[in-house]
Amino acid sequence: MAWDADDWTITRADGNIRYIGDAHAGTAPTYVTGIDFHRALMDFADESTDTSTDDQLAIIDNVPSQRGGVDTNITLLNGFNIDQTASEHLYDTSISQLAGAEIYDGIQVFGNSTSIQVIQDGALITPAFWNEAKMIAAVEDTASSTTHRFMVQVRVGSADIDARRLLGTQRVFGTVYTEFFIGGGTNRGNNVLALNANNDLNNDSDEGDVGSAPFDEIVNDVEGYTPIDANNDTTDEYYYSDWE
Repeated sequence: MAWDADDWTITRADGNIRYIGDAHAGTAPTYVTGIDFHRALMDFADESTDTSTDDQLAIIDNVPSQRGGVDTNITLLNGFNIDQTASEHLYDTSISQLAGAEIYDGIQVFGNSTSIQVIQDGALITPAFWNEAKMIAAVEDTASSTTHRFMVQVRVGSADIDARRLLGTQRVFGTVYTEFFIGGGTNRGNNVLALNANNDLNNDSDEGDVGSAPFDEIVNDVEGYTPIDANNDTTDEYYYSDWE
């Protein structure tokens, strides 16, 4: 999608670039690629005066951004910066800012899944804004089997978050659960997660049945290493928990 100036503000005093349009589930949220974001900023920077009161950027100001050799790697310069909300409305790019102290890296998901999770440093990233229907409609690309494109912050306060490692998962009931690990850490640009949601032919149960009796009566009686005579031969075998 193209940059919509009505949905963004630029403040000269602090360099804040903020998204003020509709939220993901709102009437008409907008999303913009990194390269179009950069081009819009540079268009403002070429103007002789501010084009509006909430877009305070003109030729009198420092350069706001630069392209890092490819369209999917943008660096904000001279104190210009985005926040989390703004990052959720940018895609197909990485954004580095504050002299590299903060980095948002791009994620591109290939497959057929409509609902995915991302785990960072052992915790789910919430909310999973990338699963919002209007965002998917704006960023998907059927020709390349791309289902999601978004950014995740991987560096803050001049320190990488868990070495920039991310785990993507697909956990829709009735499908084969899949995961994809960016184990070497993300790089600038789009980092790939390959996540499919194919039917699980070994599971023909209804989700409501699995959540009711007798399946909801299973109890973990013993947690930890415990002896169990599993095959009834009077000799214990050792397991890490005892379920009944």
